[in-house]
Amino acid sequence: MGGISYLVDVGLSNLLVYGLFGFPAVLHDSPLKAKIISTIASIIVAWLGNKFLTYEDRSSGSNVRGFVMFVVVNLIGMLVVLAPLGVTWYLLGLHDRLSYNLSTNVIGIALGMVFRFYAYRTWVFRDAPQKEVVVTDVADDLAGRGEPVGAAFARVSARRGAWRWFLALVWTALATALTVVYWPGRANNDIAYQALQAQGRIPFTDWHPPIMSALWQLLLGFTGQLGTLLALQVGLYCLAGWLLCVLVLRRTGSRVASLLPLAGLLAPWSLSQLGILWKDTQMAVAFLVAAGLIFLILPRAPRTLWLLVPVAVLLVYGTGVRKNAVAAVLALACAIAWQLARCVARARGARRLPRPRLVGAAAVAGVLALLLGTTAAVGAAVDAAHRVQRTGQSSQIMLDDVLFSVPREELAAAGLPPEFVAHAQRARTQCEAMGERWDAYWNCWGRGESGAMYSPLSDSDQRAIAQAWRGHVLPHPLRYCAYRAHVFDYYLFTSRLEYWPSGKTKDADAAGLHAALPGAEHGIEAYVQATAGTLGFFFKPWFWAVAGIGALVMTARRRGFRFEVWVLSCSALCYIAAYFFIAPANHFRYTYWPALAITAAWMLLASGPTTRLVRRSREGERGVREGRVASGTVSGSAAD
Repeated sequence: MGGISYLVDVGLSNLLVYGLFGFPAVLHDSPLKAKIISTIASIIVAWLGNKFLTYEDRSSGSNVRGFVMFVVVNLIGMLVVLAPLGVTWYLLGLHDRLSYNLSTNVIGIALGMVFRFYAYRTWVFRDAPQKEVVVTDVADDLAGRGEPVGAAFARVSARRGAWRWFLALVWTALATALTVVYWPGRANNDIAYQALQAQGRIPFTDWHPPIMSALWQLLLGFTGQLGTLLALQVGLYCLAGWLLCVLVLRRTGSRVASLLPLAGLLAPWSLSQLGILWKDTQMAVAFLVAAGLIFLILPRAPRTLWLLVPVAVLLVYGTGVRKNAVAAVLALACAIAWQLARCVARARGARRLPRPRLVGAAAVAGVLALLLGTTAAVGAAVDAAHRVQRTGQSSQIMLDDVLFSVPREELAAAGLPPEFVAHAQRARTQCEAMGERWDAYWNCWGRGESGAMYSPLSDSDQRAIAQAWRGHVLPHPLRYCAYRAHVFDYYLFTSRLEYWPSGKTKDADAAGLHAALPGAEHGIEAYVQATAGTLGFFFKPWFWAVAGIGALVMTARRRGFRFEVWVLSCSALCYIAAYFFIAPANHFRYTYWPALAITAAWMLLASGPTTRLVRRSREGERGVREGRVASGTVSGSAAD
């Protein structure tokens, strides 16, 4: 099967790059895209052949887990194959057919075949498990092997502890590398505006949530480096990855399965927004760490409730830094309430609390009120400390509703100031000519009173917008929903700015965010852009909505990680749905949290089947400690 998939890979890649027998070279200027397409085709051929022919006598676990592991191994193998091609094509500038085939179809594929052969036999198509052996006394069984029971379980615990430290080193190395590559962080005009506030060069305003600028200023005061916010962002991202790896290791006992979160967070859509200091990225990494900490709370270990302290800090920051994050917080608040209820029930010696629905609803309401109240209090404190100037930024969304959902004739007869009506009619005509019936403040209104970026609309315009919105938008919900559905459709099925171009540095340079290693990110940029160009659905909100619903459906058949998958998927789906009312554009950063959350959910689902083995192992361990085995059966792998 290796030979067949090799022919598919080589033939298809050459066909796309150089053409053959009259077939045009459709990707002559994009060899990486061509190689990705041919590699995916060869992966499908290899999976079918290896599953049903080469390794038919071996086990890959469930079909879902086996295929996910197969894809993960081949994605890593694809990077191995692409590395020599990237060196010859982009660094050495060798574009001839011989150099292309020598680098990718000889050197690259040779390295990839060695890696895949080892990975298939070790992780994907493992030896079929032996039949279960009936053991009446696990202690006698271990003693028959010449190893004391206590020593055996101590050895297993030490091995898992060492593996946690190894994972910590891997994530630390990754965080260091990503921080060095992106230092001090990429920026567009929004981020540069917040950086100038953090440096005290311009006053604080509420156009962007000032809590991010305040934190940035605090970090800058401690370190003197603008890049510390990037280091915090990347550090939280990698901490979240490590927490998910530890969670999988704890539940499954499988070191291979614990690598799945690493694979998910190295996916192109996961890395795409990490180097730029969007408030969306800040929110996403904060929420992912918070979710990981919530999942690690154990009812039988009350001390783990202290994890709720950093959880609260992260959720308050994430909610404060992104105004519409409330929709995503709801599921996380439910998760906190659920963990608290489990801990209280265990402390009372009961399986569950009385009247669980009423108690659960009250707990969720209490947690949510506490989080939102704390967020409001922190926001008020930041406003007072930094004398934040009001900009009426919410009028920007209301302006879109007024311009594009209210008919021209109705707006003209609404009794609004003539200057406002004339301005609105001109702006609407201009936006419609551009084909963009959204984000009027930037596209056609002419920005604020001064015309400068982020300048507030005049007081008279804000009053007119509010009056028109109350009098001609709210009374017509069907008309309003029709307009919002049009904008939401644009947001849902399209995307852009999947990766902030490395060459766009004008705004960042103006704010002092000069790239320390220009060009260092080109490999990651090519990785993301090639995926966005060939597999663009990974960057569309509709895909993540479908993937989130699919994850929820899968939990009906898989009990492992059901709680975690529900929390992550519901948070992501609620966040996507909330954009129905406020979607301003189709930037992928608006979908970054759903992409991260649902990727993590599917990685947990993929490792779920091994949970059954751990459950049997724990039953065996409990029997050993009690001097008996209640069930009387232990799987062959229970000792590990």
